Amino acid sequence: MHHAIVDGDLGQHIMNILHDREPNPPEVPPANAEINVAITKEFKEPRLGDAQLLARAFTNRVKNAIPNARTAVSVVSSMGDTLLKIAKHELPAPQLGPRTRFDEPVGPHRVMEAVEFSLSELKEIKNATHTTVNDVCVTIIGGGLRKYLAYHGELPEESIIGNIPVSMRRRGIESDEANQVGAMMAKIHTEIADPIDRLHQVHDSVVDAKKFIGTPLVEPLKLVGLFPPFLSKPLCRLYVDSEATKLLPIGTPAVITNVPGPRDDLYFNGAKLVKMHLIGLCTAGVALFNAIFSLGDALTITFLADRDIMPDPAFYRQCVEESYDELKVAVLGKPKAHTKAHTKAHTKTKTETKTET
Repeated sequence: MHHAIVDGDLGQHIMNILHDREPNPPEVPPANAEINVAITKEFKEPRLGDAQLLARAFTNRVKNAIPNARTAVSVVSSMGDTLLKIAKHELPAPQLGPRTRFDEPVGPHRVMEAVEFSLSELKEIKNATHTTVNDVCVTIIGGGLRKYLAYHGELPEESIIGNIPVSMRRRGIESDEANQVGAMMAKIHTEIADPIDRLHQVHDSVVDAKKFIGTPLVEPLKLVGLFPPFLSKPLCRLYVDSEATKLLPIGTPAVITNVPGPRDDLYFNGAKLVKMHLIGLCTAGVALFNAIFSLGDALTITFLADRDIMPDPAFYRQCVEESYDELKVAVLGKPKAHTKAHTKAHTKTKTETKTET
């Protein structure tokens, strides 16, 4: 399903509906055939001609004009209030960051990799540091990006900004939209080498970013939605085709989204759901998408990237694994379980990357 009509939370709700809670659930009696016929007749619409479709579109446009105007006034007013609160230091200044290779325009080809961690161990880390599982995951990804960019000689001195989607549905903001998601901008502190220090700084950065929830800065797509499609569509196409992302002074190179999965076992026609990976999407100027998903005691982070911008996804996966190992050892004192094999694979990948370069 396209992200335009469903967000992560709604997708999980649909997945729960499609699955059973037991391998062999009791059979559901067939629905009343007469009721099905009645529903089909009630909702079946006749085919409309061009003139009728045009008239209906014009009517809908007129009916929506007043609500759209009210929304525009509300958004502009809310933006003014937000800027005033920033000027009065009632809200922190928006977090800005440097540009990286992942801010470049994306092409048509993708690469994908994934890594799996123990959710129980991640919870041990968050309990020991008084943070959250999301903070721990963002810290691990930040450390992985630090290693990846440093290896390629491209690590900025300032922290990279992470684009962190947030569910507005979970925050009690009522809306009839199927896709209720905003985006926070938070520093993931790629400039900090110490994993525990990075974790606490990430926690503070995410707390500051959450203060903007409910403002237009978290839901910027609402600004685009104020324009009719015949204006917004060509403007978006012009933005992409002209590679305007190269002109932006700040960078938001990576999306880091976290969708909590089901805690109970799920079955489909008797087959148990044993693993699931979320796959995000790369957009203009955002060439790396990190999708976090938990199922039982397994937490997976799936990476989707532009193939030309990240030609070595296996190396990035290993950088994230090393970042996790460093944090786990620093917090829990647990030794790495795959040191020798991991080091050999890492060395091989570096050699291959140099050859490709």
